[in-house]
Amino acid sequence: MKKTILCTAAAAAAAAITVIAIAGCNDYVGGSTENLNRFLDGFGGGYTPVNQYTLTLNVWPADGGSTDPSAGGHQYDEGTSVSISATKFGDYEFDRWTGASHSTNPEITITMNSNMTLTAIFKNERVSTLFDDRNNKEYRTVKINNQWWMAENVDYAIGNSWCYMENNCRYGRLYDWNTANNGACPSGWRLPTRREWGDLAIAADGTGDYGDGGTAAKKLKSGSGWDVSNGKSGNGTDDFGFSALPGSYRYSVGGFSDVSSVGFWWTSATDGGNGGNAYYRHISYDKDNVFEGSGDKGFGFSVRCVLDN
Repeated sequence: MKKTILCTAAAAAAAAITVIAIAGCNDYVGGSTENLNRFLDGFGGGYTPVNQYTLTLNVWPADGGSTDPSAGGHQYDEGTSVSISATKFGDYEFDRWTGASHSTNPEITITMNSNMTLTAIFKNERVSTLFDDRNNKEYRTVKINNQWWMAENVDYAIGNSWCYMENNCRYGRLYDWNTANNGACPSGWRLPTRREWGDLAIAADGTGDYGDGGTAAKKLKSGSGWDVSNGKSGNGTDDFGFSALPGSYRYSVGGFSDVSSVGFWWTSATDGGNGGNAYYRHISYDKDNVFEGSGDKGFGFSVRCVLDN
């Protein structure tokens, strides 16, 4: 806390003499620093001390937005009314203030009567996280076409599930269809239907009834991790934050294939023409569409879950 003078002051130095003139107050001319300091410390007459306080502004998360005044510390005289505003960045939305105010209005006014801290909280309406308490793993989630999807492949050891080559789970585990449809997804989440996968592909510019044409794969693939095709990167643009990864697959009789080249994901739909098969979606490093197929339920494919709402 600092003290300031409530009068208009001007200081000048002439030779070794310190001079301070205070308009509207008793004039003071001091011949020594000691006398001047005593005056400013309240031993002299002609001024009224006023408290000064610090307002500290923070933003969370740091890339969520900004505040005006800017984030950091700002000093104000006691009794000063300070107007503060929060502005979002990108897909984020302003949520609330915490600290000296709990308002949900991005524009507030506070009166400085003590040191204060305010944090502008922003939230991304399209991106969140999911905590799986079965193995204490956290997954990114993303909202696409009004549906919440996991933005990572499931990695939970249960039933018939495998890591690529038994020791590499960097792209999540591979599941047979029965395990994928019964227990792979965390509580409150489930395996997507054929229609939901189709709607996802269509939202990303896929064409056809189930979005298996067009260029949806390019926009759903992660920006890294995919093989190169004819000198051209197989990575996508990941426009929606879905981050499709090339987790490969496992044959129903054992053996793995094509890690970094392809990704296969189960749907919950069985193939009516063949009870032993189920529908899946397939993305390749050298193609821009999200292919749809039907395969043996014993194959090991990746799993993305959707919120069961």
